[in-house]
Amino acid sequence: IEAVTTPPIAAFPRKRRWWIRGTDYRLPGLQARARQISGPNLPLVRLPVRLVQILLYGMSKLRAPCEGILVYSVHSPMVAASVFLKWLRSVPVFVVIPDRPTFMGGPSNALKRFLKRIDEGHVRRMLASTDGTFPVTEGTGRDWLVRGSRYWPMEGVCDEAAEVLSQARAKEAYIFRGAQRPRLLYTGMLSYVLPFPRAFHRSRIDARVTFMGGGEDLAELTALSARDERIQVKPFVTGAEFTREV
Repeated sequence: IEAVTTPPIAAFPRKRRWWIRGTDYRLPGLQARARQISGPNLPLVRLPVRLVQILLYGMSKLRAPCEGILVYSVHSPMVAASVFLKWLRSVPVFVVIPDRPTFMGGPSNALKRFLKRIDEGHVRRMLASTDGTFPVTEGTGRDWLVRGSRYWPMEGVCDEAAEVLSQARAKEAYIFRGAQRPRLLYTGMLSYVLPFPRAFHRSRIDARVTFMGGGEDLAELTALSARDERIQVKPFVTGAEFTREV
């Protein structure tokens, strides 16, 4: 397994690093080599540079055996490069969709929102050219992907996790007895996330869950938080404000 990654950080000047240094590393627990690509961390510049960097890396491996390409996230440079390499190498490409394209720092102006809508539409069309996707929810695959796209939703609980939860429930080990209430934090697009907060609201779990972001589920989440003090809804934050949340 060989991985190509980009650091999940905001662009300059929100993040005070205008250049990202490339480095080779290994992923713990996997027989995998990884490469973090280098390049400028500047708005409007870093995306095309990332596309070129990923393409160059993929083309440098043309003579190496390859059984397929798996993309994690709908980051447009990675999806575009993978679709091109699929055509060049005749290998299958699959994409994991943990979240829809969004602003982790919040949409600061109308131009950014307009460009993000263009980027989202372009990514959706590219995903239709892959061999399949794995969206985190059924709703994402059904309503967001281009009609006719192949997808297999990941929502649900695997057999191993279900067995652990069943054993914990039988022993009442899931009851928290610490000094402070446990906290769960979700950051990202607030779309297709309602099954969890609805179930959480019906439960008697002594914990607190915070949803941080924006999207079409925001209104119902806000209404749930008004009825259930365990549920909180907040806008995107970065830097020190985010550190205080975690």
